[in-house]
Amino acid sequence: YTLLVTHIGYQTLRRPVVASRDDTLSLTLALEKAPAVLPATVVTGTRSPRFSDDTPVYTTLVSKEDIAAQGAVRLGEILREQTGLNVIADHGTGVQVQGFDPDYPLVLLDGEPVIGRTAGTLDLQRFAAGNLEQVEIVKGPTSSLYGSEALAGVVNLITRRPQSPFAARLQSRYATHNSADVGAQVELTRGPLGLLLFANLNRSNGYDLSLQTVDPTTPQFTDLTLHPKLTYQFNDKTDLTLALRLNRETQHSVSTIRKDGVESVLDDDDTANDVSLSTQVCWRPRPGLKSVVKLYGARFSTEGRLTRQADNTLQSRSDFVQSYYKGEIQFDATAGTQHLFTWGGGYIGEEVEADRIAAGKQSSHSLFLFAQDEWSPRPYLDLVFSARNDDHSDFAAHLSPKVAALIRLKPWLRLRASAGRGFKSPEFRQLYLDFTNPTVGYSVFGTTTVDQSLSQLQNTGQIQRVLLEPAAEQIEPEKSAAYNLGFDVRPRPNLQVRFNFFRNNVRDLIDTAPIAIKSNNQRVFSYFNINKVYTQGLESDVEVALSPNVELGFGYQYLYAKDQDVVDQIKNGQLFALQDDGRSRAVRPAEYGGLFNRSKHSGNIRMAYRHERSALKGTVRGILRGRYGYADQNANQILDRDDEYLPGYALWNLTLRKSLSPFTVQLGVDNLFDKTDPKTLPSLPGRILYTGVNRTF
Repeated sequence: YTLLVTHIGYQTLRRPVVASRDDTLSLTLALEKAPAVLPATVVTGTRSPRFSDDTPVYTTLVSKEDIAAQGAVRLGEILREQTGLNVIADHGTGVQVQGFDPDYPLVLLDGEPVIGRTAGTLDLQRFAAGNLEQVEIVKGPTSSLYGSEALAGVVNLITRRPQSPFAARLQSRYATHNSADVGAQVELTRGPLGLLLFANLNRSNGYDLSLQTVDPTTPQFTDLTLHPKLTYQFNDKTDLTLALRLNRETQHSVSTIRKDGVESVLDDDDTANDVSLSTQVCWRPRPGLKSVVKLYGARFSTEGRLTRQADNTLQSRSDFVQSYYKGEIQFDATAGTQHLFTWGGGYIGEEVEADRIAAGKQSSHSLFLFAQDEWSPRPYLDLVFSARNDDHSDFAAHLSPKVAALIRLKPWLRLRASAGRGFKSPEFRQLYLDFTNPTVGYSVFGTTTVDQSLSQLQNTGQIQRVLLEPAAEQIEPEKSAAYNLGFDVRPRPNLQVRFNFFRNNVRDLIDTAPIAIKSNNQRVFSYFNINKVYTQGLESDVEVALSPNVELGFGYQYLYAKDQDVVDQIKNGQLFALQDDGRSRAVRPAEYGGLFNRSKHSGNIRMAYRHERSALKGTVRGILRGRYGYADQNANQILDRDDEYLPGYALWNLTLRKSLSPFTVQLGVDNLFDKTDPKTLPSLPGRILYTGVNRTF
């Protein structure tokens, strides 16, 4: 006979047994552990948990193991190595998604929106990686679930929850430029109560790539984060989650100013404070029915001071305060085995107070409703229908629908397709900004203040020439329609290939344009709706396991991003270029390179090695970026000449980790070949060497 023993979490045991009919046998059986490895669970694409392989809305998942393998300590370091994402420096470190600028992806922290953008960019360096369980990225409009600001997609930072009776972790990293990152995490559970405390300190002396100037390329800074999370299980049906996040960043640098022929050295001190509090109560009255009530509040403030070193005289001061409040309720209900319905709604209130805002203070509010049906009509087919309606105090109601499908064509072949609409409301700065740079002298006015502000400049003789009349009507929300078609192919157990074709059609895109030239030869800017812009292309990822110890990965994005109005003007012979001989001629269609700061070709290369016996793990990663438009050289405001491009480049990162239980030691190099360009790439500090030690209790 063959005795077969199976148990979940253990290897199956087969034991030959010889026995007669009346025999009694005594056997000792030992089962070896073999935990079942399930696909990771994601929640961002549908607001409900699904295995990552089985969600119709494709979600890129970066696990805590991936983050550790990269040696990443800040969010920007995590995202820059993901296919289809381009991390750029523009008023902070932001991320482009499918050709959209950092203004357009929505960043969530445990499902709640993060505020505090500067000129549209949410600085990714504000977020520590030490307490992240995983990062989920959904590309393309996701306004059908998350409303405004999700026009390009969503990046959701999911932090850890308390689970162990006691656990503690200390982590540290020291790097070039006297940079340090130190974090601590303590986890406790006692009966129904759970508590996780996370603290992080990140600091650097900054760096200077151009010694000819007084001001540094990147100033010295200190960033402190405190993030406690509390959970409480009232009973088997009701639980509470309460999370507080405190973040404070200070920066110091020096700069110079010349006035009346005298040059003065200034101290530039900036402080940013970010506070958020979220409360969530989940109630499951019976199987298949769940309701979640969420309350969320956030406040972001900055203070900037310029002080003359010689006499400690305050030259200028700028203050900014943004407040955000949201209440939301969500219901989930199953209907049979084929439908999961999700619906809900809520209220959002926002307020901005700043010296650069007209009247010093502005506010708005909105109401929203959303609904979704996850339908599985066949074992091989999953469909998702979702829609959200936002009724904003400053604009008409806006409906954002989306449909997505997953088709399991073969056990090794899956097809995903989606179509949806997104929108983004104008920001406070685009509506109410009233700012003149005290050092350079240029001005920027929002659409509600531009008429009055421009008239005041004209009446005081500060306008030399008007280039463009301000928009007669208030700017409208930006709108998009997006289409995605992707294939997941796994022809062999050790090989996985993914392709995704995307197209985004955007209308009423908001951009700045000069409307006048001042008597000091500086310009006056305001905001306008550009009629049509589109981005389209292909994303591809290949992952192959060469052996149990060696894995390779390749990512590639082909991107085509253009202004449809410019394309039409070129086709009609209405756009001209100035030649070297001083003559002008019509721009040819083949010369137009699309939107600035977008690479047609970009990608990444990854190799991971692990040696189980020595507990050694290593990764080599390459970030590849093709040439991209940098600056207009012939004054026609489009990208159409070779000298308007910057060459492409590659960055190579290396990380080694070794476990010396209970310690983990890490060595790494970022930008291995010391790529720098102080003029065009000031965000690249050159080669960064670092070492780190982690201790787990």
